Amino acid sequence: MRYMLIIVLICFLGQPVFGQNLFQVKLNNCNTASFCLDCGDVKGGFDENLFQEMLDKVESKIDLEGASGLINFQVLIDSKGRGCVLSHSDDANTYITKVLIKHMNKFKAWTPASDEDGEIYPKVSINLYVKISDNNLTGAVERVDMDRFEKSFKGE
Repeated sequence: MRYMLIIVLICFLGQPVFGQNLFQVKLNNCNTASFCLDCGDVKGGFDENLFQEMLDKVESKIDLEGASGLINFQVLIDSKGRGCVLSHSDDANTYITKVLIKHMNKFKAWTPASDEDGEIYPKVSINLYVKISDNNLTGAVERVDMDRFEKSFKGE
């Protein structure tokens, strides 16, 4: 078991920075030259009201009857507040997910991350989820627990 963990760590650590996709379905539509994972004193995110308006617009375009579940997305946000979906958790790559990706990539209310002095990070990735329930879509940022993330690589 220990040897398997070491092999996995070597493979993961040997990946370049652009290999930091967190979810199993990876998209190749973003410039991933370098970015940090949910970093900053002021975290990256989005205007919640405008994000919900975007989700309401998606709701009106697709039939959610009988659909339910949770889709996780990793979004890259640049210093100008432009977002790009890096990866997601929908193995089936359903129509709902494709429509959400299209709208999230066009969404204009992403907020970049910054340090305590107000210096904006060039690129940061955040995780968010979209929940499908009762013919409605809701979404929120899901922050990375860095201690837990690091422990997962140490085998703790």
